[in-house]
Amino acid sequence: MIYFLAFLSGAVASPLLRFFPYTIALACLASLVYLLRQKKFVVAVLLVAGLLYPALRHGPPEALPFSSGYVTMDGYFSAPPEELKGGYAQEFEVPGGWRLDVLSGRTFDTGREHELRLRVMTPAERLNPGAFAGDQYAVLEDVRETGDIHKSLPVYLNRLRERLDEAITERFPHETASLIMAVTTGQRSNMSYKLKEAFRASGLAHLLSISGTHFGLLFLLLFGVFRVGFKHLPERTLERFTMYLTPSQAAAILCLPFLLLYLGISGGRVPTVRSFIMISLFLFGLLAGRKGRWLNFLVLAALVLVLLDPQVIASLSFQLSFLAVLFIGYFLGGKPLKTEEDDEEEEPSRMSAVLRYPLKSLVITVAASVGVAPIVAYYFHYFSVISPLANMIVTPLVCMVLVPLSVIGSFVYLLTGVFPLQSLTGWVASAAISLVKTSAAVSHSSVTVPPFALAVLVLYYAGFLLYFVYRDKRILIVPVLAVIVPISVAAFSARTLAVTFLDAGRGDASVIELPDGKTIAVDAGRRGKEVRRYLRHQGIDGLDALVLTHADYYHTGGASTLVEQVGVKQIWDNGRLEYPEDFPADVPRRTLGRGDVIEGEGYTISVFHPYEGYRPVRGEKGSRMNDSSLVLKVAGEGGSVMFIGDIGSGAMRDLLKLGDRLRSGVLKLSDNGKWDSSHEAFMNAVSPQIVVAREKSEGQENHLEGARIYYTETDGAVRVELCKDGMKVKTYEDQTLKETRSPVGELQNVRRLFVSW
Repeated sequence: MIYFLAFLSGAVASPLLRFFPYTIALACLASLVYLLRQKKFVVAVLLVAGLLYPALRHGPPEALPFSSGYVTMDGYFSAPPEELKGGYAQEFEVPGGWRLDVLSGRTFDTGREHELRLRVMTPAERLNPGAFAGDQYAVLEDVRETGDIHKSLPVYLNRLRERLDEAITERFPHETASLIMAVTTGQRSNMSYKLKEAFRASGLAHLLSISGTHFGLLFLLLFGVFRVGFKHLPERTLERFTMYLTPSQAAAILCLPFLLLYLGISGGRVPTVRSFIMISLFLFGLLAGRKGRWLNFLVLAALVLVLLDPQVIASLSFQLSFLAVLFIGYFLGGKPLKTEEDDEEEEPSRMSAVLRYPLKSLVITVAASVGVAPIVAYYFHYFSVISPLANMIVTPLVCMVLVPLSVIGSFVYLLTGVFPLQSLTGWVASAAISLVKTSAAVSHSSVTVPPFALAVLVLYYAGFLLYFVYRDKRILIVPVLAVIVPISVAAFSARTLAVTFLDAGRGDASVIELPDGKTIAVDAGRRGKEVRRYLRHQGIDGLDALVLTHADYYHTGGASTLVEQVGVKQIWDNGRLEYPEDFPADVPRRTLGRGDVIEGEGYTISVFHPYEGYRPVRGEKGSRMNDSSLVLKVAGEGGSVMFIGDIGSGAMRDLLKLGDRLRSGVLKLSDNGKWDSSHEAFMNAVSPQIVVAREKSEGQENHLEGARIYYTETDGAVRVELCKDGMKVKTYEDQTLKETRSPVGELQNVRRLFVSW
């Protein structure tokens, strides 16, 4: 195993060289010197090979055969369609193996060859905490030609998946069908957001992504059934049989075809294949019957995956799968399966047999939680308190009952057109959904986790790694402190007024975190996703108020998304918005105007504009709408922030009569209108020290001399904290690790490890 670990260590160190070149280079050099002195030449060579392999395996990426814009492409639809709001997305493959999702209002036969006219889009990466880059996609403009079905094994399997999805949709209620499809074919697009959130809150979200849990528990069930079957063979037949294979070995071999079939109908995507390789090698390692062999197979699985794709190490699904199996193996001592050696032990009492399953299930759940909870909290910012109990009940029900029923039913349906045990399958799925919803509805079933420094993860897993190696319980103080210290700091730190101006592209959205724990969003952007993802990153459950400054789609388009998916207690507007008919009507609305003041502990929100009877200067409809924007001033003990929506010259002239009340330390700049004397006078009245704008405009900086200017388009999200000792500013770009070759750059990256948003 030492050889595998040497190569893997090099493969892990290789990408880190981009960010910490001197530290990683010195560590590798010291390791090589030590290995050479110990005359472990093969290990040293494998360490170097691991360092070089990612660069050799993945050279400079080839140029995509398509770029943003209008193109005509020949290819075929390689996967079943996924239903979206208002249309469908379907994977389209072109010669060379490149794939992209095609958005349209119709579905296409899986595998059908087409010539399409497409508008290719490359979504811009939003520079916000909690955001992630979207994949390239295309919008269908025209179908030029239609051809035959492309012949290949992946297409054949995907057509079978499509048949199964249609059969499941026809035979089961919508919510029940969505769960059955998720665990059978991997199709999750038709599952409601609320149901997905219930799985997340109960700590069962992993069940919606076919992973090692599904393969592992399905293996356990099949293994147990086959093993018992072999043991009940006629005595003479069994004696002859065991001359070649033990019942456990034979059972494991018979399980493999079923796992392969499950792999095929579940889509065979990269995470699924990764889980299949990892869990198969791991479980067969347990069957080898030697203590510690499971770890050898786990390392071998990781090695195989890294050889196939060195970048897999950075994949979150790989990290979660590997850590969960690693911690479960150590917690169980490497013998979670019963083999022939166990038969020789004394038979336990009936009470022991009854308690064994729940106790072992609890140990497995706790072990997996200890292994993956910190990394889940870091990326998804929640911790499910009820997860151990929910996993003990729901995970076996889904993976050991629902999955076998649905998978076997799917096989039979594909062969005969009949779905056996349909009623039982539907009942089990409904029961699982009810249990998930009940678990999620329990008060404080999950708690939100605010952002914390990456160094916490490093210390946590480094501490457990040292413990696994040396088995000294005193080392466990390291991961314990890694968890307790940031929690204590967050609990005893005084809350301050903080405003984050988000990168919402052409839209506009900001989030105000108040000292009394309330949260307000000012505008929602076009889709609301920037605010939603930022709130999730901050560990914030919902909004106490959503301020819609004026009736502009780039400011209000995402309002309904925030109401439905985040939760909004109140909506504040200028009284001049017309809400769409399908907008949720159960959210209280409050009209604000000049003179309104909202006060709380440590802050005041003053409304300066518009006032009752205000009429914008005549002009285009858009400019009149903009001049009616709400203008707010949020003040705390460390300064103040002014939001002016998209007001133009007319509204600015009207506001000048407020005089010194306009003065603010921070100004969120409007993106509309050309600079004129009214803008100059308004800026002089506000006299901001910090100005936040979406993008640079010609001559803008000349009118804002003396102020620090930040642009969300390039700096990313800008966070301003109003503290007793003044204003502190952070930007997204300042918090992100950067590739570097200089000692100064590496020191800055080290600092970033200990900084959180």
